[in-house]
Amino acid sequence: MTPETPALPNLGEVRQDTALAIALAGHGRAHGELVAALRQRLCGYIRDMAPTVRDWAALLPDESRRAQVVTTVGQAMEIAEGRHKGLSDPAEALRLIARGADILARFTSSATQGIVR
Repeated sequence: MTPETPALPNLGEVRQDTALAIALAGHGRAHGELVAALRQRLCGYIRDMAPTVRDWAALLPDESRRAQVVTTVGQAMEIAEGRHKGLSDPAEALRLIARGADILARFTSSATQGIVR
């Protein structure tokens, strides 16, 4: 970890928060202070994991897989930063943020375990 790279979040907490967000979105409960705090945590997780995942992607030997990971990070960051177009449904936005955090957590797990394939 360099000074520019944020500390990685606890991946267990990321998984718990993503499961909660997906459940809330599935029940149409994507409003309120608690959901806003959850959304903020998920976006923070995405921002914190993105540099590690990008660095890991650069090590992947398969060019197609590397491009897929980099694209996924970019899409997750777009959503986390509110730059994704067409997300007027709060439940769908919460679900997408949660899925982005979940996927980046999986990639982060591979990166921290040194899995390069």
